[in-house]
Amino acid sequence: MYNLITERQLCKFNLLKIRILEKRWYKIEERKNRNIEYPISTKAEYLTNKNVDYRAYLTFFKDSTYYPEENFRYIYNSNYYSNKVYFLEKLNISKSNLNNLVRKFLKFNLVVKDTILNDNLELKQIYKFNELDNNFVLLSDKEIEKLLTLTSNEIKVYLVLRYMLYDYSWRNIELCYIAKNIGLSETNTTRTIKKYIDNLKEKDLIVYNYYFEYVDNKNIKRYKFRIKKD
Repeated sequence: MYNLITERQLCKFNLLKIRILEKRWYKIEERKNRNIEYPISTKAEYLTNKNVDYRAYLTFFKDSTYYPEENFRYIYNSNYYSNKVYFLEKLNISKSNLNNLVRKFLKFNLVVKDTILNDNLELKQIYKFNELDNNFVLLSDKEIEKLLTLTSNEIKVYLVLRYMLYDYSWRNIELCYIAKNIGLSETNTTRTIKKYIDNLKEKDLIVYNYYFEYVDNKNIKRYKFRIKKD
């Protein structure tokens, strides 16, 4: 004897079908929309952690899919494993280093393991990018493509500046402040941070200038920054 499906089960099943259709529609819209922006975390605990590789983080995030019902992005475990060669080539690292990066992302809660219903209503394992608080910036495709040609620390410098210069106006920012916010010592970092900002400027991501301020019988070099609009 067949069990009759209850009205509640039917409603639940129909709701799932609606959600699947919504997700398919969003995927189509996401592909069509060239101006899509990605919310990238600027949490201090990530930016200051030398074990968090932002070049890898951006690579995975850009390859993720949006789940509109619950407002998060994810990568199917199966897609990650089947596309390992792509990630290895993109990041130019070994397989063991790639596995180590993913373990660190899980350890520091940038991603968590979860499950999701796919388009065929099958339960699939995913790597889910953790929800963001107010500490994030929205990056365009063009910005991310430029950033992926840089190092993790250079990306972190850009994220600090992007967060500070959210309105695209000029602002004074000390190099030692930038160093502190990406986990470097505030002393003896002028040359290092200067190299990073020069590389960002070369990629047409920022503009900056400097001036000298006379303080305590010394000329102090001050920097002013602005984010370069696409």
